[in-house]
Amino acid sequence: MATTTAATTPDDLAAVKRPRAPRGHAILVKRVHGYLWKKDKDLFAHLVERHKLRMTETFTFEVERWLSGAFELTVNELPDFKTPRDDWPGRQPKPNNAKVGVRFVADLPDKLYKRFKLQCVKLDCSMIEVTSALIQRWNAEHGGR
Repeated sequence: MATTTAATTPDDLAAVKRPRAPRGHAILVKRVHGYLWKKDKDLFAHLVERHKLRMTETFTFEVERWLSGAFELTVNELPDFKTPRDDWPGRQPKPNNAKVGVRFVADLPDKLYKRFKLQCVKLDCSMIEVTSALIQRWNAEHGGR
């Protein structure tokens, strides 16, 4: 009777190993749509300059570093969240906790995605994934792709 845990042939051993993308091929990525924000009101200078945005937002240095070099980033100006929005069901922001955020679309390798998410939690930033329907609606309302 054969055991299910033993890998005896080279083919079996190869199947057990984690698959890796061949050189020159794209690595599997996770597309992330979301918002990043922090409760500061200073200028988020390098994003404003690079994407020609008017923005009242700043992040800590670590998050700026992630955003500036870690992956391809599309940033759009967001409305502030002083009033509840109908496309965020159940979300009731506090009046003194208004948020102005950076909307991003990123293709992240899985490992980087997890690290980035942890970084956001550690630095008290929010990364909220939204449904594709909301993204389509947001893009339609704001003349995006």
